[in-house]
Amino acid sequence: MKDIHNILRKRAAAGLAAFGLCSAMLLTQANMPNPVWAEEAGAESSDGQGTEAADTAEQGTETEDNATGQDTSTEQGETAGQDTSTEQGETAGQDTSTEQGETAGQDTSTEQGETTEQGEASVAKAQKISLKVSKKSYTADQFKASKQSFQIGASAKTKVSYKVTKGNKYVSVNGKGIVTVKRWTPQGTYKVTVTAKATDKYKKAEKNVTIQVKAPKNAALSKINMSWDLKNYKTVPYSTAYGAYDYEIGDYIKLMKTGSIKLKNLKKTKVSNGTRYQVAYTLQYTHPTDFSQTEIDQIINFGGESEGVWGSPCYMAAVDYQTGENLTLENAYGVTVKADGWKRTGENRHNGSTDGWFSENAVSEIAVKITYPIGYQDLCILAGGLAERTEHVGNEDFVFAKKNFKSASGELYGEDANICHGIRMN
Repeated sequence: MKDIHNILRKRAAAGLAAFGLCSAMLLTQANMPNPVWAEEAGAESSDGQGTEAADTAEQGTETEDNATGQDTSTEQGETAGQDTSTEQGETAGQDTSTEQGETAGQDTSTEQGETTEQGEASVAKAQKISLKVSKKSYTADQFKASKQSFQIGASAKTKVSYKVTKGNKYVSVNGKGIVTVKRWTPQGTYKVTVTAKATDKYKKAEKNVTIQVKAPKNAALSKINMSWDLKNYKTVPYSTAYGAYDYEIGDYIKLMKTGSIKLKNLKKTKVSNGTRYQVAYTLQYTHPTDFSQTEIDQIINFGGESEGVWGSPCYMAAVDYQTGENLTLENAYGVTVKADGWKRTGENRHNGSTDGWFSENAVSEIAVKITYPIGYQDLCILAGGLAERTEHVGNEDFVFAKKNFKSASGELYGEDANICHGIRMN
């Protein structure tokens, strides 16, 4: 009976060992498929070493044989099954996913979020520049006597700087935004650019200040009835007055006759180390010849003399466009005029019907040189005849218009636009 009992007990232990081996195989196959482990476990169980393992398992002791048999399979089962799956589960499953989740999910997103917050903080904002003066207007005559200045008064979130971007020959600006427009600045549009520098917080910004120099509204020569048609080597007709006396009506009269003017050899060059212009030219007058006998007698009678030689009534002038001031005299604009004197050729002699005669040159020429500051734009060269002739005078008295041209309207220009011809030397 004792033997039978031992046999049954060993078989029960062997069954439990087989059940544990099957469980280990299932776990191993579920987590780490490996047929080698299953074959080794099956071989050990068939050799009967599992019976000794049952005894050892029941007593709770480990032997070298058991470690080779059941215990080895159990350790392998635990390592390959539960332990391995747990480690792999922790590493590849929960732990790995957690680490990856923390790194790629929460942690990475947090780091990216911090980067985004830093990125938002580093995005530069647009800024505006405020100007007290954004546009300034002058008239050209304001620069004849002196320079002009004004302050821009710029402000922005960052430091501002100033630069002349158009017309730096005539306009300058300092670091405080004070703009200076030089004397003799010509008509035109000039520009100063205000720049607010870029920083980590603000973008760069720019704004322009414009300076306009215009022609005066009430320029003296703009109101004169004259022709602006003088051009180099162009011949234009001019009208001039001859004094006459009509015995039939017993009064003085004015005879308007027509000749021609030619501007030639006109040349403009820089002199005085490029600080001034020089204009050189010659005016050639061909005097009227189409007199009737009655007109000849009236002209002879004008002077109360039976005979005489009179100069041809013509003139040249250098005049300021804005004021009408005669620039052949001393002036505040820095303009100088030099003329070589008249050169006369030919003679047109006209005899009276009874007695007396008058004579004038067929052609008169005068060569002129004018110098003026660069930037001065109001020099006008004028040439023509006379609107009035109240007395007989020689040519020398008409070389220049000897007073303010505007106030000399009774002599130098009138209702006939052909009396005065001009060119403006811009």
